[in-house]
Amino acid sequence: MGDQREAQVAEDERDAARRAEIVRRSVTQPRGTGGQEKALGQVLALEALRFGWRPEDVGAGGAPHAPWVPVWATGRGADERLVRTLRCVVDGRLGVWGGRPVVLDLDGRGGLRVRDAVTGERRAGFAAGHGARLVAAVPHGKRLLALTGREESDGAGLPGRRESAGTLRLRDVVDGTPVGVPFGPDKGLAMVAAGVVVDGRLAVMCDDRDGLVRVWDPATGREVGGPYAGHAPDGPASLAVAERDGRTVVVSVGRWTGVVRVWDPVTGREIADDGLTGPVHEGSPAKAGRTDALSVGRYGGRTYVAFGGLGRTVRWWALDGAGENGVPEAFVGLEQPVVSVEFGVADGRPAVVGLAFDGVVRVWRPEQRRHGGGAMDGPSTARRVRATARVGGRWLVVGDDPDSGETGVWNPADPRAAVVALTRHRGGVAAMATVTEAGRTLLVTTGHEDRLIRITDLATATAAYPPIDCGAEQPQCLATAVVDGRPAVLVGSAEGTVRVWDLATGRQLRPALKPPREDAVPRRITALAATTTSDDGPAAVLIGRSDHTVRRWELNRWRPLGGPMRGHRRAPSRIVPVRCGGDVLAVTAAGFDPQLWVWDVSTGHARGVSLRGHRGLITALAATRLGGRPVAVSGGHDGTVRTWDVRQMTELGEPLRFPHRVGSLAALGEEGLIVGFGDDLALLRPAERAPGSDGLSCVG
Repeated sequence: MGDQREAQVAEDERDAARRAEIVRRSVTQPRGTGGQEKALGQVLALEALRFGWRPEDVGAGGAPHAPWVPVWATGRGADERLVRTLRCVVDGRLGVWGGRPVVLDLDGRGGLRVRDAVTGERRAGFAAGHGARLVAAVPHGKRLLALTGREESDGAGLPGRRESAGTLRLRDVVDGTPVGVPFGPDKGLAMVAAGVVVDGRLAVMCDDRDGLVRVWDPATGREVGGPYAGHAPDGPASLAVAERDGRTVVVSVGRWTGVVRVWDPVTGREIADDGLTGPVHEGSPAKAGRTDALSVGRYGGRTYVAFGGLGRTVRWWALDGAGENGVPEAFVGLEQPVVSVEFGVADGRPAVVGLAFDGVVRVWRPEQRRHGGGAMDGPSTARRVRATARVGGRWLVVGDDPDSGETGVWNPADPRAAVVALTRHRGGVAAMATVTEAGRTLLVTTGHEDRLIRITDLATATAAYPPIDCGAEQPQCLATAVVDGRPAVLVGSAEGTVRVWDLATGRQLRPALKPPREDAVPRRITALAATTTSDDGPAAVLIGRSDHTVRRWELNRWRPLGGPMRGHRRAPSRIVPVRCGGDVLAVTAAGFDPQLWVWDVSTGHARGVSLRGHRGLITALAATRLGGRPVAVSGGHDGTVRTWDVRQMTELGEPLRFPHRVGSLAALGEEGLIVGFGDDLALLRPAERAPGSDGLSCVG
């Protein structure tokens, strides 16, 4: 019995070590930790929840001084097959060297390095020189060559606009030795390239500004055969080489179109090959599925194709149809569109590699399961949190999928339950808000491309009123209010107008607020919020414009209240009213301006200096109460959620750090927050002793 107990303890320890290693690999170089072990432990704790594990099971600690505590997190981006995460400094490309996948990238000084994608170790590198561009990795026997170009002025002093003839060059990655002579397109800048063997000799194919693909002999610098025009005028986004029926073919993906074509590199003639193009199109019915990167290779006597694109997912498919449930295997975790994919064999096992637009590289082993079943996918169409409302005594969350434009409502107390579909807007949802009318809660949404305002009853998930057509103006933002005793929606447009619509009748309740005459170019309306100037003051609308200002407008008399509020260095993107005693405040954020401003709505004056702490883009802002005090909560691309005491103008406690960019958040009254990060969601509840609630000093 004792031996069995010891064996079980040893097995539990090995399992805990395995889980800890998986979690640490998944958050390699996390944002917002600054190299601090305590901050890293908090990120690891949240990452453990994504995999369906308890933080203590992986030896991760929380954030004892943070105002919020994670309750659950979805695991759509959790993948136990992940073996490495790398980052490229400037230009990044993927390749295969000696069968193993490698990552090439340039630094800002023109230094090129080659790293093993699986181990992360440096294998080679050389000084390419200032102004060098990395175009592609070209395998040549046992050698790996780097195809580089030169940045040149376009005549107006702008670098990188064109590339004159003869500026492409192959170099050995070990020491930078040139191979062959310079060659290249004479009309533009080569963006994608690949090596191919033609008549037993190495050739390089690359795109040109005219959308054609040309094949070059680097030994002579001359063209080989005729150009391929199948992707003109935009050209290809990716080029790959495959062996089909004993012949060498090129597989290419059209830029912006995602169309996959197969053609002969010598003649430039197209070849019908559904065996290659068919699998790539599967699961790609919409814009989210557009393919931008593709690679073809062999492993274990079978041909595989790897591909990815706007969906931020890399897929791997055996051409004989092998795969999970007969569909391509999906590898997740990248936050930006996939720009390059590759796969090779390392230590006798296949490895799939994906490079995202932001320079992040992820490497997976495809022969395992994505996770052991504990991870929770959560609400299917809700990748972004847009609104919350209390309906029938319970909180509901409204989310949307920015790619498909679908919106749905779900209960945060039961994240595994199905999402109730609401509306769908062509081109995605531009903005949404809720309003109460005669005891029912209405959701108001507007679309980017269909320019419609849809009104939905959240209790029944049905249309409450017919849609309202915004006409020729493109909606950018909206807010809800009660105007003349009737629920109304205020819509700001890209043309600089603000219109007030009656939800029930669809008629305008106020004349259109148009851009000032002094505007040479109409300023976009970038943010809206409806509130009152004080407890007994008139109703007002706060209007953010692309001239970096916020303006106050009295809603009943439809007239301006004072001058513009200035402070931001970018266009305001979020405006959140906050009641603080008898005062009404407004907290504003402005995208890449990494600071928040707090304004007194009655006077239009800022309350002290701005609130600073975020690094980079601020993407989310909400108001709630924490420990009885009014607070603003913000999230951003630095992967942090920060809580601000708007009365004391200080930050409360530590920021809560996430393993991915924070893209959205919304408050559930005083009960908690829903946070969207990467493709996942998390529920946070207030800490038992929220910082500042017991009178202790705040962290500012």
